[in-house]
Amino acid sequence: MKTCKICLLEKPISSFHLASSNKDGLSGFCKSCNWQKEKTRRANNPDRYKKYNKAHIRRQRARIIEHLRRICVVCRFDDKRAIEIDHIYGDGKIGRNRIQGNQFMAARRRGEHDGQLQVLCANHHSIKTKEALMEKI
Repeated sequence: MKTCKICLLEKPISSFHLASSNKDGLSGFCKSCNWQKEKTRRANNPDRYKKYNKAHIRRQRARIIEHLRRICVVCRFDDKRAIEIDHIYGDGKIGRNRIQGNQFMAARRRGEHDGQLQVLCANHHSIKTKEALMEKI
């Protein structure tokens, strides 16, 4: 058991994040207080976190494209300015909700998303999207 420095409640060790710099190896704040602190910090600095999130999304997209060989599977086009990630089965919104942030690479290591994503150039991705919309009509 450990006492949180913010809420002053005694909680089990599992309620604290690891912090190797502290003597006991645990954070001084419980997870729920830490979450509230982070929520307040983000609310007070929205521009900072918006900028960070955009950069993180760019890095994550680049990692996924690199992992998928960064060449259009149809025409072999490889200009990174026009390369896009395609959800093969058209489950883009569902796929984005399932594959958040760094979870994509972890899921790839587990083999959960093999064959569900591919790289297409902007032209072929646009054609595929329009064809799928025409099928629905």
